Amino acid sequence: MHIRKGRRWLAQLYESRRILRVPVDRRSAKQVSDFCGLRKKLERRLGGVPSLDVLQREINWWSAEIVRLEGIDTRRRLSQWKHDMITNDKLLGRWLRSKSTFSDVALRSLHVAHTQGEGALAICSYWTSFWVQAEAENPSVTQI
Repeated sequence: MHIRKGRRWLAQLYESRRILRVPVDRRSAKQVSDFCGLRKKLERRLGGVPSLDVLQREINWWSAEIVRLEGIDTRRRLSQWKHDMITNDKLLGRWLRSKSTFSDVALRSLHVAHTQGEGALAICSYWTSFWVQAEAENPSVTQI
């Protein structure tokens, strides 16, 4: 059963318990009307109107089951998100842009590269330091 249906059934069990706790001769017309609809559902799913003890056991079981299903769903969604971050560069870039703050670009030195090798070294050193700083400030994908 899906989480939403489980929550709805659990709410109906709670409502049934609340109404069953009230003695029959003290129930309001609305409670009688509400329980009439709930009675059909209880009979269909539980084979009759259960006692308060059986109803409480059913409530406890469904509460635990919903927590278990929510945990499975959370782990599944996190795993899917991690997979998307690893395999989809566009999504990873969007996520990284949302997590980092950019400052204005400033010249680090006025050194002019005279050869292609010096230029490549300057670019390489800039990006190496940039990614070291970004890695230090932001969590890695494997830590999430």
